Parts: sequence; structure tokens; C-alpha cells
Amino acid sequence: MITKSPPENLYTAGLFHDCGIAAMSMRYTDTYLETLLLANEDHSKTQAEHENELHNCNHAIVGYFIASGWKLPRDICQVILNHHEEDFLARNKNHMENLVFATLKIADNMVSSLKRRRTFKAGTTLKKIVSFKLGWTKISTMI
Repeated sequence: MITKSPPENLYTAGLFHDCGIAAMSMRYTDTYLETLLLANEDHSKTQAEHENELHNCNHAIVGYFIASGWKLPRDICQVILNHHEEDFLARNKNHMENLVFATLKIADNMVSSLKRRRTFKAGTTLKKIVSFKLGWTKISTMI
């Protein structure tokens, strides 16, 4: 059942999945930079978890509302909302959303590996699910 996701969906999700960061930095002008710095140093939690603790909201939720307000396609809005949820692929039934999400996770890992010199902390289960959803027979070292 592997089908291709339209390239424009992948591009749009990649471009907009962190759009909530800009909005949060405008709203929390005095504290948000510290939140980002903390999230970049403390990898025991995701950036969204740090944001939730310090601001009672996170960039994925804010990004979802921005994307919905801009009338982006529903599947892209769902990926934006859930892009930090490790169980998204396991619980989501929408094949196109899963393809976009899995591709976004691979791209995020590549950026993280190259830019921050660290790898995405996906568990083996998430790696297996991403590989399965993309139709790969081997678990890639990129995820």
C-alpha cells in the first residue's frame, strides 16, 4: 500500500512544522530564548516538553492553529500538531499523514545530525514503525 506523498505536502510540512516557534518568541519575548537554549542543552526532554513546562503551551500546538488559520491541508496541520509525538505513527490511521510524518522525522534527524552533531533519540520501536510505514525492509541508520 505504499504510495507517494505529493512533494508539495512534504515541502509544506518541512517548511511549516516549526512555525509556532516564531509566534511563541513574539508572545514570550522575555523568556522564550531561554527556553530554546535550555531545550538545546537538556536533551532529557523534547523542546515541546520544555515549552509546556515553562509556557503551558508548545510550538506544535501554536503551529497547528497557525496552519489551520492559513487553511493548510488537514493532513499537514495534523503532522504539525503531532510532530513531537513518538506514538503518532502507531496510533494514526491516515496513510498520507503517516508518510509525511515519517519523512519529516528522517529530515529532522538529518538536520540534527549535521547541524547539532547529535542523533535523533528515536527508540527502536519508532525506527521500526517509520521504516514499516515507508516500506523499507531494513531500519535505516538515518532515523
